[in-house]
Amino acid sequence: MTSISARLEAVRARIAAAASAAGRDPGTVGLLAVSKTWPAEAVREAAAAGQRAFGENYVQEGVDKVEALRALGLEWHFIGPLQSNKTRPVANAFDWVHGIDRLKIAERLSAQRDVHLPALNVCIQVNVSGEDSKSGVAPDEVAALAQAVAALPRLRLRGLMCIPEPTDDTALLRARFAVLRRLRDELVAAGLALDTLSMGMSHDIEPAIADGATHRPGRHGHLRRPRPQDRLSPAHRNGPSTGHPEPMRPAGCCAVWDDCKAQALGLPAGKPRGRSGRYDVANRCFDADHAARRRQPGARRGRRRRRCRACRLRTSTGARSTSSARA
Repeated sequence: MTSISARLEAVRARIAAAASAAGRDPGTVGLLAVSKTWPAEAVREAAAAGQRAFGENYVQEGVDKVEALRALGLEWHFIGPLQSNKTRPVANAFDWVHGIDRLKIAERLSAQRDVHLPALNVCIQVNVSGEDSKSGVAPDEVAALAQAVAALPRLRLRGLMCIPEPTDDTALLRARFAVLRRLRDELVAAGLALDTLSMGMSHDIEPAIADGATHRPGRHGHLRRPRPQDRLSPAHRNGPSTGHPEPMRPAGCCAVWDDCKAQALGLPAGKPRGRSGRYDVANRCFDADHAARRRQPGARRGRRRRRCRACRLRTSTGARSTSSARA
């Protein structure tokens, strides 16, 4: 048994135990495996272990996996925040969208869903904890949004979704989940056919299931992917998580430093990066750990021009920069 299949079995056992303790049929609780940042091969391995539903947060990454694994007949859920300019690929690639928090997004999904595809299953995201940083509609606005979404063609409103604040307080989690369940029951009483409560993560399986969760999102296999800096040699690591301070870099350090990071990321050296690192390696330094980079006193905070301290010192003292040398 592989590590992914073994961890899937462990999660399924937890779900079954929690459902039995709550007096529910374990078959009424589905595991939604969050496959964001995992390669298609890992998803294929999880599918071979019997997992059928997968959740993605990032549009392009998710669409690529859907296309690569289409022959497997998997069920794809988009669970991240969705911008209005990215609704078209989501509308036609995914089977579910869990994060509807405003009518505009639902209207675009409805208009852009292929008429030859089944209706797109959607859930309204509710901000049950009232956090300003959290997406979702306020509880007192759910009813109006639900009625409007339910009336749209090519969409099927299935239920509600929430992500409470992270806490070890089980009573508080139960209270948050109870809000979502109460809202669902009120909508059902108002005539909407809802059957889904998408709530709960790996750390709160038991309280979520006790309060009626039908989809329990969780990172499949419960494996933590190695971070890029974990694959670097100690001399090239930095950031507070590794304990290694930022080393001094030799002349021409930008290209050397970036090539080292590119190798760890599996990217071609000396090429422009994608969205996560669009920096010219001949003039700017790329750090794979954004949080650590922002805390380094020698790093600039701008997104597009981030040069290491040594390079900026050479430039400020009149030395020819690597960019001018290349020119």
